[in-house]
Amino acid sequence: MEIQHFLHNHPLKFYENSDFDDLDCSGCGNSLSVQTYGCVGCEFFLHKSCAKLPREIQHFFHPCTLFLRIGSYVCNACYSNHSRTFGYRCKRCDFDLDVDCARLSTMKSEGDEDQIQHYSHRHPLKFLAKMGDEVLCQICEKVCSDNVYNCRPCNFYIHKSCKDMLPQKLQVFFHPCQLVLLTTPSYYCDACEKDSSGLTFRCGKCYFQLCVKCFRSSSASKSEGKQIEHFMREMEIQHFLHEHTLKLYKNSDFDDLDCSGCGNSLSVQTYGCVGCEFFLHKSCAKLPREIQHFFHPCTLFLRIGSYVCNACYSNHSRTFGYRCKRCDFDLDVDCARLSTMKSEGDEDQIQHYSHRHPLKFLAKMGDEVLCQICEKVCSDNVYNCRPCNFYIHKSCKDMLPQKLQVFFHPCQLVLLTTPSYYCDACEKDSSGLTFRCGKCYFQLCVKCFLLSSATKTGEKQIQHFSHWHPLMHFETMEEHEVSCGICTKLCSAPTYGCQGCNFYLHKFCMETLEKEIQLFFHPCSLISLSTPSYTCDACGIDRSGVYFRCCSCRFKLCIACSRMCKIIDKDYEDDEDDVEFEVVEWQRVEHFSHHHPLILVKMTSENYFESTCKICGKPFSDATCFFCFRCKLCFHKSCMDRLPRKIDQHFFHSCSLILLTTPSYKCDACEKNCSQLTFRCGKCQFHLCLECSLLPRIKPGAFEKIQHFLHEHPLILSEKKVVEVPCNACGAPCFGSTYGCSRCNLILHKSCAELPQTIRNSHLSHSLTLASLNSKERRVTSEKSRKARCRLCLRDCCDFAFRCNKCDFQLDVECALLKPRIEYPGHNHLLTVVEKIHDELKCNFCKTCCKDSAAFRCLECNFSLHLLCGPLPCTIKHKCHIDTLTLKDQYVEDDDEDDDFYCDVCERQRDPKLCVYYCSEGCPMIAEVKCVISEVMASLKGKRGNVELRIVGRYISSKMISKELAIEETEQNEIVKDASKSKYIESMAVLFDDILVSLEAAERKQLDDIEEAIRKGIETNITSLESSSEYTSSFAYSEEAFKRFMDRLDSVILDYQIPDFILEHEEFITFQDYLIPRTLIPTFQDLLSKNEDICAGSMLSPKAKSLIFYFLCGVIENMRATRIVDITDQKLGEWFACLKWVKYAGFKFQFIFEHMKYLAHAHFVVQARKRVEDFPVQLKQEIAQISQEIDKLKVKLRELEDQQEFYQRQEKSIRSSLTKQHCDVPSAIKWKPAADGLL
Repeated sequence: MEIQHFLHNHPLKFYENSDFDDLDCSGCGNSLSVQTYGCVGCEFFLHKSCAKLPREIQHFFHPCTLFLRIGSYVCNACYSNHSRTFGYRCKRCDFDLDVDCARLSTMKSEGDEDQIQHYSHRHPLKFLAKMGDEVLCQICEKVCSDNVYNCRPCNFYIHKSCKDMLPQKLQVFFHPCQLVLLTTPSYYCDACEKDSSGLTFRCGKCYFQLCVKCFRSSSASKSEGKQIEHFMREMEIQHFLHEHTLKLYKNSDFDDLDCSGCGNSLSVQTYGCVGCEFFLHKSCAKLPREIQHFFHPCTLFLRIGSYVCNACYSNHSRTFGYRCKRCDFDLDVDCARLSTMKSEGDEDQIQHYSHRHPLKFLAKMGDEVLCQICEKVCSDNVYNCRPCNFYIHKSCKDMLPQKLQVFFHPCQLVLLTTPSYYCDACEKDSSGLTFRCGKCYFQLCVKCFLLSSATKTGEKQIQHFSHWHPLMHFETMEEHEVSCGICTKLCSAPTYGCQGCNFYLHKFCMETLEKEIQLFFHPCSLISLSTPSYTCDACGIDRSGVYFRCCSCRFKLCIACSRMCKIIDKDYEDDEDDVEFEVVEWQRVEHFSHHHPLILVKMTSENYFESTCKICGKPFSDATCFFCFRCKLCFHKSCMDRLPRKIDQHFFHSCSLILLTTPSYKCDACEKNCSQLTFRCGKCQFHLCLECSLLPRIKPGAFEKIQHFLHEHPLILSEKKVVEVPCNACGAPCFGSTYGCSRCNLILHKSCAELPQTIRNSHLSHSLTLASLNSKERRVTSEKSRKARCRLCLRDCCDFAFRCNKCDFQLDVECALLKPRIEYPGHNHLLTVVEKIHDELKCNFCKTCCKDSAAFRCLECNFSLHLLCGPLPCTIKHKCHIDTLTLKDQYVEDDDEDDDFYCDVCERQRDPKLCVYYCSEGCPMIAEVKCVISEVMASLKGKRGNVELRIVGRYISSKMISKELAIEETEQNEIVKDASKSKYIESMAVLFDDILVSLEAAERKQLDDIEEAIRKGIETNITSLESSSEYTSSFAYSEEAFKRFMDRLDSVILDYQIPDFILEHEEFITFQDYLIPRTLIPTFQDLLSKNEDICAGSMLSPKAKSLIFYFLCGVIENMRATRIVDITDQKLGEWFACLKWVKYAGFKFQFIFEHMKYLAHAHFVVQARKRVEDFPVQLKQEIAQISQEIDKLKVKLRELEDQQEFYQRQEKSIRSSLTKQHCDVPSAIKWKPAADGLL
């Protein structure tokens, strides 16, 4: 006795359980007992009762239809865990019910309210008028005193009034989908954001869950409802640091990603933009835009970038951070979250702006540690942070202000911490606490601050802005020979000085010294400071004492040069006779390119060709120029006019660059040693020579030298006559006109050098920027680095790529210029054709890998097709043949008995399964697609104009859009169409299970009648086609064998098991009054175009007809993707079984039946021929195998016979020896216990 169970592939045989006492039932998991159905080979056994469980049930505990399946799950009724056993499941709601809970019978009270069955609990609930104990209602969570329904074994209680308040299905205003009531051991409420258990309202599609408490709040009062509405608004937010909307996700979907805010792993709930791979913890998404923090007195603003935290000194790359731009102060998210402690008079623990952590008070110190402020030993009354090894005296705590105004700097200074800095007072490197002026970038160490804050005593000690220490008054300096720090003369008159620094000033010089000056050749103000040694950037002389300095530009100017720029015009008259120039006009010109005034002169013929302009370095074409008599320098007037004083964001450097003069420097662009004029960034100590600063940008034309915005050095134009190295942008070999930098091993095609800096790409809603992915050091050393991958072709990008840093999205240079041009039926977007896919990628049609082949791609939908699975040109013109070549699905003649097929282009054997291009004019010309791929790709890329396309094997036409205007119009039409129909399509998109659940009783009966008719139509039991062995030598071609084969095909039925090739089309939409899977719409259209009245004779409802079309179109689509040689008996049986539903549904079936009979006959013959050819080989192999086994057995037999003969000869001597040597051991000893005589 056998049955075929719909959850197992093989027939199940009936057994008595005594044969399998040690096994468990594969259905319920309990021990086998009484009678058993089983498959011994698979060890699959079922109780007789489990084998008869229905495939689908309606249960009071869940409103949807439940389907039987086998798997691992947690029961939503009893919370028990199950592993690989039967269970009833609602996939839509993610609801599971084990077999035992499903068997609980539904009780009918029939008006008796003493005991009821309620969907809030799996057991019957008993009514109690009075309660002795105080228990809480599971719904309202209030005390139950009277009128209660309960289940005492489960400790479950609900008020009678609450019973009807809780609906089994719910539609709330803050979620678009319907919610279903169920129970679960644990869940997270998306409204109140709390963990809970028990009753919940769930949307299985979105996995949105709502606890009962929030449900009551949303329906109880307006105020509570507004609170829930507020929570729901957080399901989708617009963050001010990202341009797209962020959706709320469960973190389980993005376990391998980090938060774009704090940089830590994602956990709990996540806001994200999947397209840009931008994700935030919910806490990070709620960070305020600006904060006030105890650690810094200014307002801090949230931004995303790379920085070093001024609190913990940790490095951050592309993460959130709070910044004060004015003070150049950064605070990471973790440090910003440190709460400000309020001591309220308690000084045992305080929060101080000198350290990010709370400081604890210690009256006595056991160890010798230094105070971070005064740098003296801390012995008692100390505040400390032991983890950071930070200590300060209690007296020093209030001595250090958070904001400071010092006499020697005009701007306000702010206290902050930094890992390293340069003190502009003592000119020493330091770290930790510093006072900074963000505007001038002036920094003062704590030690210099303490020295500068010393008190003055009467007239003997004063503070002067030229020195940061107090200056003592001296009437005479006869005993010591010291020089004045301003005029450099000996100090004999009344003098002020600092003996510790050996710094002295005449009283007159000190009183006449300006604190701050503004000069014509420097854009910033210069303040007076003093230092033991410095080099003047104007004259280049090493000096000491007082000087003028720009802290932001690091520009230094001696006192002499500052006064020289104020010389009156007539002072030059004495120098006029010393030079061979004729003064045209005594007009003093103050130009920022030189620190001395310039005079307009006319050169004599003797020095006309000898002098060069100090800006451009070229000789003079006109005798008139501007001249500096003191420095003997000449300047073109045109060069002075076009020279900028300041460059903002040069392609060499992102900071602003100021034009300065300096004695000598090294250009950071061309790395040449230069002198005089330079563009400098004082903060970064970056120098740029005039030649590099004035290089032309990339423009169409033949510049011999250009400056590319992605490279730090000039690029030189050259002609490559031989192929030497690949282009750093596209990777193709370089030949012809190229730009290169020999120092960095960088070479670019002329066309690649002229690529635009930004492009608009159809794959993203925002622009892509051309970026360099490799640093100069890697190119010079040829170091292998981790490559960025192109999202389109999956190839590692070269040094250049078009990139969006926000989305971490990049395209290589070649793919970035490709345009989507191909229309594909059933897909909403145009497809882009790619010549080669360089990594693993699954084709959405044939489900195989696309690696190393051409493909069609849509990045928006992650949709991919092999070149041969997508639309191809119907005709092409190729140099291999004079006539036009036409696309043909396969070129195999019915009467061709030869299995060898050749391509006439390469003259090699070809695969008959693949499509070809052939000459339809009668020439015997057949070409594989790969042999004419150049012309195929040219047509698909739009180089041949508008061409007609066709999808191979499916007879679906398509087209290629060649003009950019047409692309824009098509995209615009798609946007308008999507906007107008998005709500309609979304609302109509349903799953197969949804259609089954929505069937009415009459429609279910129609389908049951079809199933019953199918079962009556077969005379024999279900037979496994794969077990058949009809195709044996002499009977392989007989009509009788074919008849038996067809009888077996006719006996196959689905029996509750729908094939996977049908179920893979799961999303249905409304199309021509029917519910059709979106992916099967092209097939459905082809079917109706040739057989418009195919269902005219059917009496089924439209929804039932939709299911029949589902089977029919699914079979046709699978047949299109399957070659006859690849058909198996099982596949053919599944097609026949599905089409039986079409036949008994009243559809026109004759044309389908004729084609299926043709396929069955072709498959039968192919398999019979194969088996006839293989039969002699199999017999020969079996004979050889058995012969080898016989030979082995013969050898084994001879060995055993030799052992027997040897034993018989030695038996007597062995017995005699045993008796003599062990005569003291009696034979009966074997019956004694092993412990006999031990104790």
